[in-house]
Amino acid sequence: AFRRVAERDDSDFTPRLYLNRILIELGRPEQAVTSLGRLADANPQEFELLFWHATALARSGSPQAAREAFRKALVERPDDVPSQFGLAGAEMALRHWPEALTALRGVLHAQPGHAEAWLQLGLVDLQMEDWRAAEGALQRALELNPHSAEARRELDDVRRRLGLPPAAEASGAAPPQGAATPAPAPGTGGPAGRPPRK
Repeated sequence: AFRRVAERDDSDFTPRLYLNRILIELGRPEQAVTSLGRLADANPQEFELLFWHATALARSGSPQAAREAFRKALVERPDDVPSQFGLAGAEMALRHWPEALTALRGVLHAQPGHAEAWLQLGLVDLQMEDWRAAEGALQRALELNPHSAEARRELDDVRRRLGLPPAAEASGAAPPQGAATPAPAPGTGGPAGRPPRK
């Protein structure tokens, strides 16, 4: 239905935006990149178009282009947390650790309880070999999401590097059995996963 509407009415980009958002959510972002790029170029101050174009680029494996697109979105809405988080993900994919730290700190300034941002901050600190900062960020991520297996695993690893007992032993609590880390909410443009180790 959206496709038929989009083909009939060139003056309103909303149906085409929704159609492309559906493609992104269905795991076919590369099909949305070109269409959203044209729409964003034609409407350079429409934040939703800029954000979803950046998200499509990020999810289709184009971190350099996604970084530039998220920056354009942030010109329109500098405090938009999903755009900052998406920018952080693009910087991480490009292995630009200081830039990723800056973007993640922006997310955490706006939303101090953003568990995934704390986890990603800890992973970036690990890449930069700042063990104490990584420990603090991962500990906060685990406090906010006690079921995050990734945060627990990475925290235990950094604590071993620092000569400290694993987090579960230090607190006396047993790690949750079979707990999985929830995926970022759809459309957040968040980092697709942990950064590669050095």
